Amino acid sequence: QESGGAKVSWQSEQRLRFAGKGLTAKGLRVAVTAAGLQVLAVRRLRIGRVALGPLPPAQWRYLDSDERF
Repeated sequence: QESGGAKVSWQSEQRLRFAGKGLTAKGLRVAVTAAGLQVLAVRRLRIGRVALGPLPPAQWRYLDSDERF
């Protein structure tokens, strides 16, 4: 389902997945709360084509030679 330029899909009974440009944690929380659901956590999985993997919060890394942003 699409919501304001974001694609939203159910991953499990308790997990939603959002994909889109310009999404913020605050914006997601507002939208989910408006839909009558409770937000327990927000986690970014990737930025563009770059998977964040095990990167700790507030950390950065260099791109590998085969990665493009």
